[in-house]
Amino acid sequence: AGNAHVEGFHLHEFSGGRVMDCPQDLMIRQSIGGLARELSKTDGLSRLGVHGYLQVLLVELSRMLPLSEYATMVRGGDVARLAPVLNYIASNLDKPLPVSELAKQVGMSESHFRRNFTRYMGQSPHRYVLKARIQLAKGLLRDPSISVLEVAGRCGFDTLSTFNRAFKKAQGMSPREWRAG
Repeated sequence: AGNAHVEGFHLHEFSGGRVMDCPQDLMIRQSIGGLARELSKTDGLSRLGVHGYLQVLLVELSRMLPLSEYATMVRGGDVARLAPVLNYIASNLDKPLPVSELAKQVGMSESHFRRNFTRYMGQSPHRYVLKARIQLAKGLLRDPSISVLEVAGRCGFDTLSTFNRAFKKAQGMSPREWRAG
């Protein structure tokens, strides 16, 4: 076949294999855009931003890959078993996500799930969910038509003060300051 090339985010077939074509996938486009913005920054928080956007991008890409194909790409069944829970988390950030519910999604005991999630994801399930919620909030805060209170609710925070505290701890500034900056 021919060479791969990019037109917006349209990638085409090439001799080494197939490349996805997903111009309508807003989350992937936003993640790639956010990743590019974070990579251009030189402040101390850009590494965390890059990490967050990469996690979101990996979750979205894993949704496009059948689980059986994903399982052959990684060693160990527990890694492959975590893919559905990453999808579940990404789709339910506006709801409570207790570890017991996450473990149930993949048919593991709570302790086994915590141990494996932390081993393969490099952070606890709670920390991962919190980071994903903050990443979602950062994306939503870019839209000035959405109130900070609404952003908090869409990101699974029960109260505005809880959201403000968590956001400030993660980003070093309040959501309003981040939006203005």
